Amino acid sequence: MNSDQDIQSDVNMDESSQNLPASNAGANNKQNQLVTKLQSIYRLIMKQESILQVRCSNLTEQPTSSVDIEALWGIYKVNTYLVENYIDFLTTALSEGQTAQDLSIGKEIVEMYRIERRLWVYGCITFLDVLKNFMNNNLDPTIWSQFIINVFINLSEMLVELPESYKHPWYERLGDLSRMAIALYPRGFIDWKLSSEYWYKKAFDYNIGHGKLYYHISTVEQNTLQAYVHLGKSVFCKDMFIPSQHYMQLVIDNIYQRAYSEFQLAESNVPLLDHYYRQYVEYKNGYNLLHFPDGTNMNPEQLERGLMTHFFTNHHYQHYVFISHIVEYLKHVEVISMPTFNTNKDLQQIVLNYFEKNFGEWKKTTSSLFPKENSNFFNEKFIFLQDSEKIKFYFSTAALFAQSHILQIVGFGNPINPFAKLFGLSEMLHLKKSKKENRKQLQESTASINPVEADDLNISFEEASKHIPEITNKCSNIVLKKYLSGPLLPALPHLLVYGYFFMAVDKKLKKTEDEVHEYNEEKIVIKKLSEDDLTWWNKHVIDLFPWEEIVDFLNVLILFSLKNCPEKHALNIQAIKNELFNDNNNNNDEPIIVEDIPEVKGLIGTLWFDCLNIRVECDNYEDTDYGIEFDKMVENGESFWKRLSEILKVFFKLALKNSFGLRLCETSHIGLGSHLFQFEYSKNERNFKNNISLIIDYYNDNIVKLAGSKGFIVDFKDFTGFGDRITGCIYTSGSLERLNIQGGDDLDFENRYFENFDNLEFDLFQKYVKFKDLDLSGSYFILDATSWLRHSGRIFKIMSNNLIKLSICLTTFQELRFLRKSKDITVSDAATRAVIILRHLYDQKKILPLRFTGNLATTIEEHLEYETKMTWKTHVDEFVIDAIYKNGKRLFNMSLDGPEFVGTDDQDMESESKEDTSAAKREIFLVSDDAPMREKASRYQITSISSRFMFILCNELGNDLSTN
Repeated sequence: MNSDQDIQSDVNMDESSQNLPASNAGANNKQNQLVTKLQSIYRLIMKQESILQVRCSNLTEQPTSSVDIEALWGIYKVNTYLVENYIDFLTTALSEGQTAQDLSIGKEIVEMYRIERRLWVYGCITFLDVLKNFMNNNLDPTIWSQFIINVFINLSEMLVELPESYKHPWYERLGDLSRMAIALYPRGFIDWKLSSEYWYKKAFDYNIGHGKLYYHISTVEQNTLQAYVHLGKSVFCKDMFIPSQHYMQLVIDNIYQRAYSEFQLAESNVPLLDHYYRQYVEYKNGYNLLHFPDGTNMNPEQLERGLMTHFFTNHHYQHYVFISHIVEYLKHVEVISMPTFNTNKDLQQIVLNYFEKNFGEWKKTTSSLFPKENSNFFNEKFIFLQDSEKIKFYFSTAALFAQSHILQIVGFGNPINPFAKLFGLSEMLHLKKSKKENRKQLQESTASINPVEADDLNISFEEASKHIPEITNKCSNIVLKKYLSGPLLPALPHLLVYGYFFMAVDKKLKKTEDEVHEYNEEKIVIKKLSEDDLTWWNKHVIDLFPWEEIVDFLNVLILFSLKNCPEKHALNIQAIKNELFNDNNNNNDEPIIVEDIPEVKGLIGTLWFDCLNIRVECDNYEDTDYGIEFDKMVENGESFWKRLSEILKVFFKLALKNSFGLRLCETSHIGLGSHLFQFEYSKNERNFKNNISLIIDYYNDNIVKLAGSKGFIVDFKDFTGFGDRITGCIYTSGSLERLNIQGGDDLDFENRYFENFDNLEFDLFQKYVKFKDLDLSGSYFILDATSWLRHSGRIFKIMSNNLIKLSICLTTFQELRFLRKSKDITVSDAATRAVIILRHLYDQKKILPLRFTGNLATTIEEHLEYETKMTWKTHVDEFVIDAIYKNGKRLFNMSLDGPEFVGTDDQDMESESKEDTSAAKREIFLVSDDAPMREKASRYQITSISSRFMFILCNELGNDLSTN
């Protein structure tokens, strides 16, 4: 084996014989510095390529039973130098800091001598292929681990220096390199899986419709449901992947096995059921003497509350429940893909039973282990009573379930399927196969029309329909119907995906000329449909999909919007209608722009979606573990109305063209409710006789009169102990999800205060939050010592955003100072932190200190009054309340910058307050979680609120500024 010096000497010898051929740009001009430098690097590359190939060839000729470690390390070092020189060549030739002429010369040289391709093949793949031959011989993992990491880092850093267009091919290559590393690293080492998935997703934006890219990501993706969809896309795209049926079955099984392994891991992380669950079992067995772990008595309500608390705070249990549903789904779609499925009645019945009876059924949830009558998520009676955890799960997965079933409807890569024929999959598949078999002949021919000669591709649509398994279509129909009958939010992304599919089918059916597509320097022709074919297709699509339920749901959306839709979204929907109704189909060629709807971005690349002229603008979006993210826009309802607008736009377009029997009927309403949907072939009177009253009756019975129906309203109970909205609260009146929220473990705030205080805060909530009758930034909040101990950090965040005004009684500040000496380290630390924050706020002139008399103190450190009133420690509450009472409303006119009291008299203040009765009011609040203190404050007519309600006010009226 050569040493490092030997390698360098081999590389440097005969440099004069390894010159870079002159480019056309340099032939007519004096050779510039760029070409000279590239020649120097190219000499090294040529020599190193030669050395690498010889050494790899010698090593592969040796028996694999023996491993020459020294030879492997020698190849490793040569390969490392080679990669560095390739990258040096590319970054030098393509540097954007050089002149335009030099950059043009550099690009020409790089493309002429295929430097990028050689970097990938010789620099990355060659040595990895050698290493794979010795993997079973206890090979030292240091060699291949160091090689992969070294190459990966070099390529990643190279991207920073390359022009944008040269970066794009390397995204997929970095994904491939990470995927290769998975096979070399020990099982369970998932870092490379995450890396591979990241780079493949980055490549999606620049390599649309590439089947192998979709196939490769399906083998590494953490979201197994998304992986199944990507596998389906890989065989139903422009440049499709062509696996055998057996190989496809193996990949689907691998996806299921990955999901099942994840389920087993999640199950192992679920903690053992504790005392509460054992008590529950005993209670169910008739044993009524329940007790807490400390031996005290416990009633059934406390038992259920304990179970809820235990599982609410367990994230592993939530994932365990979610992944169990995905595993069940993948298990049954794997059965559908089996070769014997279409002839095995027993398998068909098993799959059909799952989708009819078990899809959407929750045996357990993270909110309750008690049996519930609303365990079926898609039960139309409990649309507004479902647990928010279920709503989040089925919303996140809604688009993926829709894509999965559409891919099954179109044949999952079967070219004889009618939908595959309609979208030209058979023609493109035939072309791709012929190009592989006759590559030389195709290269010599000109761009001619390539006829489809295979007999099985010339069959009629009616004959092709015999190859569609009826059970697959039934299952798709069942899932779509279930989504349409369940909660509104998850139904939107599911139906939207189908809406675009209907648009694509309609566009293909109504084309008037043969389609000619140029593809890889060839042309393919997809002929227009005959009248007989059109008749068959219309009947087929009408029979295949549940149009009755779709029309009912669309009308529900319109009527639901009348009372609940915010003005800006109502105006947007009206603008869409005006544009469509006045268009007369003259602008069909203009692109449709879809913004901030991530599930639409996931459709790009599928053959059926790419026939639509749609431009998707959805930046800065990341998928979650299950699909669509339940983000802030979904939380506050913004995304709901965007999706609703898009759905109505899609189906208005179809109805205006009378596609598939859809049409519109006019009503007496103006605006949103001016038109409702009808279905010509309906068997239900309300959907074809233009009877508006029947549609309204249906809406009232199935939405308005349902238990829990409230519209998108935030109630007083929809907040955690820290005043944060409980996620999903606007979509349900059922059990709310409290995971991932600060203060989410504080479930029982109702029991912490007297009932009259809850009623008081409920009234204040209606007044201040719902009717916006509070000037938050002008109102003063005076907190007691306990509130400062618990929430000083969060109050500091609130004051940094200037959301409210603060005041503090000197008694409270002195109490906090005194508590710094507490023997309880938690209390002493909290008091120290609170005192530091208070002094900082005072230095920033953001807090006003009050004396016992209600007057403004000269400084927050003032202590003269404490020396005269030695009993302050035992009467802190009375002193605080007395100071607020004596101050009256003078706080509004106090300032640290001027006199203690700037103003006229009470009469002037009263007249000033009467001048504008419509303006939001400023208030002074005592903030305390101590019930006796609040009871005392109420006797003096002082408005006291809990710290929770203060945070509610800041969150809801704080212009979306952070309070956490």
